[in-house]
Amino acid sequence: MKSYKITIELLSPLSTPLQSDTIFGHTCWIHRYLQGTDEALLRSILLEFDNNPKLIVSSGFPSGYLPRPKLRPLNTEERNELIKKYINPKKKADYLKAFQLLKKIKKKVFIPADDFEKIKEDLSEKNVVDYYLRVNSKEEVKETEEELPMETYSVSHNTINRLSWSVEEEGGGFFHSDEYHFHERRFDIYLKTSLHEFNLDYLKKVFTVMGEFGFGKDKSVGKGHFKVVEVTEISFEKKGNAVMSLSNFVPDNSLNVGWYDLLTKYGKLGGNFAKDGTRPFKNPILMITPGSTFKVNELKEYYGSCISYVHDNKNIKQHTYLFPFYVTIS
Repeated sequence: MKSYKITIELLSPLSTPLQSDTIFGHTCWIHRYLQGTDEALLRSILLEFDNNPKLIVSSGFPSGYLPRPKLRPLNTEERNELIKKYINPKKKADYLKAFQLLKKIKKKVFIPADDFEKIKEDLSEKNVVDYYLRVNSKEEVKETEEELPMETYSVSHNTINRLSWSVEEEGGGFFHSDEYHFHERRFDIYLKTSLHEFNLDYLKKVFTVMGEFGFGKDKSVGKGHFKVVEVTEISFEKKGNAVMSLSNFVPDNSLNVGWYDLLTKYGKLGGNFAKDGTRPFKNPILMITPGSTFKVNELKEYYGSCISYVHDNKNIKQHTYLFPFYVTIS
């Protein structure tokens, strides 16, 4: 499979996060629309998706960054060693500040991709924390503001009764929805495929149309619009004893011991299915999030499994495969 990196720049806030399964759905629908009335190419993607996926996508990450890996937590000895190495506390108050700093480091969401390359062959929570302490704490504990790559705003809406010209008092007349605002406007999305038609030019066209249409919900009121900065072919070095996921996924038995976070995904249909009377809601799926790490016996192009019966329509598929970034967990 060939691998690509698509860099986009947001032109408006998002009402839907850049999650891998949602990006996959948009990619399929745009691919379908670009083919006119011919659905054969789209069906070629979905027909064997349960056992032989030909298109795997990642979630979107701030450009130049990768998710902070989830790993075995520090034990007491490792934690004290790092505190003494960088902070050298002399009073109890210094220890308190040290633990506050470690707590902030634990909440970090992303790590620069270039720096990740330096530690991926000996990946451990100790080395990740060591990296952050080396970067953020020189000679003393600093009260640095926690990085917030994304802020969520609750936006108020109302529904107008066209007869009374007033807000509906019942049935959700006044409601709220979330908007996602990012400090970083450029994002990287990774894609790998065995489909020959998905080349650099075609991928740029697909994501350009996607950005013009809008991503996720509320696109009709200006949300989710972006432009494509560049599309480049890349390669992931297959080396190590473990993988870090760059996507939401459902595990299979090829994954061994791991460290992960969970997300319950309440998916909805898009494209033509969103307006043809089909039930819009998918069945909820419990998925593992990007940054989760698992040891493996074999390095493959993808891991995970495809969940069937996400909807009454058996032809509808959910992207639940693991997009791997190969690492060595010590």
